[in-house]
Amino acid sequence: MTDVSAVWLWTVEIVSTGGGVMPDITGYEVSARDGNIGNVEEVVNGVDGRSYVVVDTGFWIFEKKRMIPVGAIDTIDGKNRRINVKLTKDEIRHAPDYEEERRDEDAVRKEHEDYYGAHATTSR
Repeated sequence: MTDVSAVWLWTVEIVSTGGGVMPDITGYEVSARDGNIGNVEEVVNGVDGRSYVVVDTGFWIFEKKRMIPVGAIDTIDGKNRRINVKLTKDEIRHAPDYEEERRDEDAVRKEHEDYYGAHATTSR
């Protein structure tokens, strides 16, 4: 009988993400998978630990704003001040309207969770 031993070695690199804090992306352009949709007006950190970006869509959807979960962000390009989201313009157009005075209400959070699905339950 032959005695064969194997040793497996892994290297793990721990990269600091700044404590999970979202970088300041206020004013960044927002691009859907099929084109530009507006600019980030603010980042909202909910009491439930979830974060959203409020996007001012300008005249594109009749001056409406959208609250998009950070889980829908695909990439953040700091050099060009742009974020790319994993949604289409049509998906964003049909998303719930943003109402600043109601954004922390459970019913509003539930509406966004239901609409955005898995994107709403993840954080960046």
